Amino acid sequence: MHAPEATQEEAGTLRARPFSLSAAQSLDSPAPEGPLGSNPLGLHTVSKAMTPLAFRDLVLDVPPLDVIGFYVAPQPSSGSKAFIRAWLVLERDSLSEEVASLSGELEIVKAEMEELQAQVASLSSHRDST
Repeated sequence: MHAPEATQEEAGTLRARPFSLSAAQSLDSPAPEGPLGSNPLGLHTVSKAMTPLAFRDLVLDVPPLDVIGFYVAPQPSSGSKAFIRAWLVLERDSLSEEVASLSGELEIVKAEMEELQAQVASLSSHRDST
């Protein structure tokens, strides 16, 4: 049997309330206002807080838009944008130089490795002939 559904306004009010420590009190030690303190959600909130995240209905945990609010990030000034652009160009150029340097080092290491492999092959053939 399903519990009656709350109206959108009631659901928003219930979801907007923060979880309080009084809601986490044990049922064996009743608070002055009842076994679960003053939390309007009662046992539902306590059991929900103890339910592993994987077993929760995440859709129901989303607060309504009037509770969320929206943060509007300040737009950078044109001078700030120019500074950021110049910094990014310098970083890109620096990374390009680093890649070129590492590519050169890689070629040197490859050449040294080929020399070592040739020496190992030479030593192996010398050992086999003795």
